[in-house]
Amino acid sequence: LREKKVASHSQTPDPELLAPRASGSRSEKQQGAEQPFTALARTLGGVGSSASTGSAVSKGFTLGHLHLQLEDDGGVTATAATPAPPAAPGSPTRGSNSRDVDEDDAAVREYLTQQEARSLGDKQRREVAAFDAAVAHLRREKMVLETGFKQGELRLFTLLSELALLESFESKENLLSSKLEKSKGEKAQVVAELRDVQELLVAKKRELDEWARQEKVVHAEFLALVNGGNGASGTTHPSFTALQKLFKRKIKRAKKKPAPAGGKEDGKDGDGQSPESARDGDDQEGDDDDDDDEDDDYDEDDDDDDEEEEDACPVGCDLALYEKVLALREKRADVDDASSELTKAMEELRKAGDRQAAKQRAIDKELAATELDTQQFQSEKQSRFNQLDVVVALSSRQLRCLEAPPTAQAAWLLPAQAAGCLVFTTRAFAALAERIESLQRENKQLRQQFRDLHKQQSVLAREKRSQQEAIARAEARGEQLQRLKFGQLVDLEVLDRACDTSALHELQRRVALREVAGERVVRRVKQTHPQLQRAILAATERNTELLAQLAALAERQAELERALNRNQDGDALLHLEDDAALAEREATERNKLVRLVKLQAREVEALKQEIGLLRGKDGKVYAPRGGS
Repeated sequence: LREKKVASHSQTPDPELLAPRASGSRSEKQQGAEQPFTALARTLGGVGSSASTGSAVSKGFTLGHLHLQLEDDGGVTATAATPAPPAAPGSPTRGSNSRDVDEDDAAVREYLTQQEARSLGDKQRREVAAFDAAVAHLRREKMVLETGFKQGELRLFTLLSELALLESFESKENLLSSKLEKSKGEKAQVVAELRDVQELLVAKKRELDEWARQEKVVHAEFLALVNGGNGASGTTHPSFTALQKLFKRKIKRAKKKPAPAGGKEDGKDGDGQSPESARDGDDQEGDDDDDDDEDDDYDEDDDDDDEEEEDACPVGCDLALYEKVLALREKRADVDDASSELTKAMEELRKAGDRQAAKQRAIDKELAATELDTQQFQSEKQSRFNQLDVVVALSSRQLRCLEAPPTAQAAWLLPAQAAGCLVFTTRAFAALAERIESLQRENKQLRQQFRDLHKQQSVLAREKRSQQEAIARAEARGEQLQRLKFGQLVDLEVLDRACDTSALHELQRRVALREVAGERVVRRVKQTHPQLQRAILAATERNTELLAQLAALAERQAELERALNRNQDGDALLHLEDDAALAEREATERNKLVRLVKLQAREVEALKQEIGLLRGKDGKVYAPRGGS
């Protein structure tokens, strides 16, 4: 009956139970009975499925004296777990079945309530654990953020201290920076001016060289004009000396007023002078005559006579030649004036360069002093920065300053104050550790060296004792020999002084005298060496001239012989000419050549004397370019 009752709850009810008068209460009772069974079956279906071994039969479970079977289509079949005893005849079966169903419903609801309570407890524990984990995570994040905020605050405090220190040093640093920049700017300006002066000097030097070449050209033209166009090797003009004196004579010329050159040179006046020299132009214009006297390039002995003499054509000289010589003299005077002006300009440029160089030295000294002050200021500022406190965050594993505990069982302790502690980077700490190991190795090596030296000292001590014993034996042997020879001990130094050493002193004196004499000879030779070199050079030049003359004479002789051979024309009578006539002709030709050579030698000697006189007077020599 109980099995049928349970089955009636799970299956479709009878039509009798669907009467209108009892349909409401019975349907509610059926739904109330089916829902717990279905929910329980679905709840425990997973347990049954996990516990099953994969059989294809329907799954079920036992609850009290009922066995609930969960079908594949979702239906539930309830059967009795144990066979029910047969009902007694005449017993009330309908009431007992309803009580059993109510008890089963109550048991199912109780079991479901317990399962729900256990699931809620598990859920509560899981949520509490998750909440605790989230709180712990937030606590860790809070600690990290607080540490970062505190480090940022301490860093901000350090930066504020540095800012205050920088503001206190700002005025002095700006002053030093402006002073340094000013010195550098002045130095750059002076260097640029020096470079301009050097460029102007180079340009003036090129111009002066060009005028010197023109001067040589003018002198060569004079020689070519006077010597008949044959140069130095041609026939000398009879009035050569007078014409040369006229050519070299200094003439008075009107001063050319310098035209203003506003923009000829950058930063310079028209003649290449600096602005400082241009301001003194009025004073320099008054001293032009004195400057001309100082830059005179001619013979000073002939100045007075030349100024008083008037130009006149020498006797026996062609007037056209005289006019050409005067024109060449004017040309030479122009060249000399231009050269003197260039020389003055170059001297002014040199003075300006010297002034700029002195200014540059002063600026360099000031710049060095400013750089030294800046370096000292930076060192002072860095020392003040080093005095600022800097906070360093350390972890417990980075602390190596633990103190030993009072007892062996206690743990190591942190010091109360960190005033005596130092902060190292990891690399520096590793370097210190390596240094400790290297010092230990060095200590071991030094100990080994000390042991080796100790052994060496022992060996040397033994050798010293043996040497001392040998010296003692030698001294005893010497004393014994002295007693045998002299009968007493004699001082060897006294014996040496008692011996006759006059010969030795005499030899030493001679050696000293020889050394002094040798040094004098060496000094004298060194002094005469340049003179000998000049003499050798002069002799070489003289020999070269003689060789040139000899070559010229040989060439002349060859020409004469060729002319003589041409004049013979194969005439046999000339071969029969007597020796006297031939000797007379040869003597005549030889005398002509000798007279020509002597004449040229006298001319060369006169030119040499004149050149030497002009050199001794500090005058300018107008020697021919070919060298006569």
